[in-house]
Amino acid sequence: MNIEVWSDIGCPFCYIADTRLKKAIAALNAEDIFTVVMRSFELNPDVKEPESCVSHYAKAYNAAPEKVAANLRKIGQTAAEDGLTFHYDRAICANTFNAHRLAKYAEANGRPEMMDRLFEAYFRDCLDVSDRNVLESLARKEGLDTAFLDTDLYIKEVQEDELDARRMGIYAVPYFVINREYTFDGAMPQQFFNNVLLGVMKRSGLVPPEGKGVTCGPNGCTFR
Repeated sequence: MNIEVWSDIGCPFCYIADTRLKKAIAALNAEDIFTVVMRSFELNPDVKEPESCVSHYAKAYNAAPEKVAANLRKIGQTAAEDGLTFHYDRAICANTFNAHRLAKYAEANGRPEMMDRLFEAYFRDCLDVSDRNVLESLARKEGLDTAFLDTDLYIKEVQEDELDARRMGIYAVPYFVINREYTFDGAMPQQFFNNVLLGVMKRSGLVPPEGKGVTCGPNGCTFR
């Protein structure tokens, strides 16, 4: 079963939710059942020049930089509960389009973990993910050729993800779609992720319903 996740690299709750989703899949030993497909979404596609996230949000919300920094640190504390290291108050808000291209290029070449590397670069290492040198460095660490950045590769794919999001009425991320049937959004508590995936597995007959165990008969073994 496919779990499509619309997210942006500059979205802290996308990183947190992605981590919780992976924990839920591991807890259910469901790695062979669920395939996670990352979909591109830009929260700030009009950002041209990178700037500190504190400055960016202070201007966007007409708020004092000190208050913004405190709020970003609180988000970092939430991330720490999931084992993530955030320095969000020192992070750089930047255009993420080419970073999404890199994630797709990496996934197509057997490196789906690139999305995690991009999240780490943004929130832990406070790097400018719109910077060509940063993207090239991340690609090289995964053994990937960086020449694709000089081409039109994966531009269309990123744009198609964003168009799909608009068609589906997705205007906030993270947003999860399971088999184009079940949907939910947000960095919900860990138990929520566990319950949702377990419920999907039960409805699909992949785990026994309550009160029923695995049984075997003359024609083989079944869940029912």
